[in-house]
Amino acid sequence: MKNSKMISQMVHKIIFLKNIANSEIDQPKWEQVEESFAEVKPVCDNRFILLEGMQFGNVITEEYFLFTTRFIKDIDKTMRISFHNQIFEIKRIIDEDSKGRMLGIVALKV
Repeated sequence: MKNSKMISQMVHKIIFLKNIANSEIDQPKWEQVEESFAEVKPVCDNRFILLEGMQFGNVITEEYFLFTTRFIKDIDKTMRISFHNQIFEIKRIIDEDSKGRMLGIVALKV
């Protein structure tokens, strides 16, 4: 039941991009390698979050998002996600329940 509810919320089309430049020195050239549907949620609802162990006043202001999508084998952290004409840098990929069915991807808006 949980899985079917999750799938019904994956209504946003996302595109995975891979840098096909010949070397790290060259200008990046991003090419579409995969597309999927995902549930997209801001990690902190664009609120400021205090970092644990930091002095008062240090906050995270970057926009992190969680993309939940079906499992895709060849996705890695060197890729980016295009969603609504915005680009996101993949920071973490989580195989939910370690079953190879669903991925949770934490990404930072570039």
